[in-house]
Amino acid sequence: MFGLRPVFAGSTSASSSGALLDTLAVQPTVAVGLELQRTAYAGKCVRIHSTISAPDADYGFTGGMFDSEAARVVLAADSNAAGTVAKWYCQQAGGTAEFVQATAGSQPVLFTAGPPTTYTGSLGFFFGGPRSLTATISPGASSQFMLSMAVDTIGVNANCYAITYQATGQANDDSPGSWYLFCTGSGGYGLSMNGNTGGTDFAQVTGVSAGKHVLTAWHTGTSINFQVDGGTVSSNATTTTIGSSGTLTIGARTGNTNGFLGGIASVLLWPSYNASDKAAALAWFRSKYGTP
Repeated sequence: MFGLRPVFAGSTSASSSGALLDTLAVQPTVAVGLELQRTAYAGKCVRIHSTISAPDADYGFTGGMFDSEAARVVLAADSNAAGTVAKWYCQQAGGTAEFVQATAGSQPVLFTAGPPTTYTGSLGFFFGGPRSLTATISPGASSQFMLSMAVDTIGVNANCYAITYQATGQANDDSPGSWYLFCTGSGGYGLSMNGNTGGTDFAQVTGVSAGKHVLTAWHTGTSINFQVDGGTVSSNATTTTIGSSGTLTIGARTGNTNGFLGGIASVLLWPSYNASDKAAALAWFRSKYGTP
């Protein structure tokens, strides 16, 4: 059973060393989260759809975290609407990769309804359903990338996709230049490229428990790698090239299928691998969400 908890009680401010993006060696192509990731960012966090009658509205940050209380007040006044996420704003400098979902029934869920006093995810928006958000991104021609995301899983996710990248011009997300991070029925997570679920373009960590985790995946140009909570790295030698542009889908497979079951609080995607930035993201998520 997916646990419930009060909505973001007590906001957490940015660390004394600055918000995460202020400290990185390489700026990410994608930076979305429920935390303020860049001090100079003056935009909003998310756009919330009421599910009843109130118009969609944008909400920002308070104390360095998503202002969930402002959203709760509006939704409670609107016949106790649950609220779903229509848009998740990207915080990287000059960013245009805003993640959207036009279909209300496929939008990640914010609160339980009647009244909306509890948060459906103990970490992040709830993506079960399937529910997803997508954006077109252009990380550029490279044989490298790096992904870090904070999640909260419910039990064992069988054949569920936490995030997928479908390269432009390809028919699906297991075609050349594409990759995806998925969950297996045995409590494992894996990074797969070109639909390779056992060969060189595949890395997997097994025995991952339900709950909060930081999932990190990267391609150095010579190897594909995957890691959970900064633990043992699963690696395979490969020189597969990543598509320079494509569609990134959070919470499901491309086309809103095989949905991830749990909460997603933050997603960072870099156009290259950087060990110090990988460590900084892990420490940041631990401080914000108490991940292992």
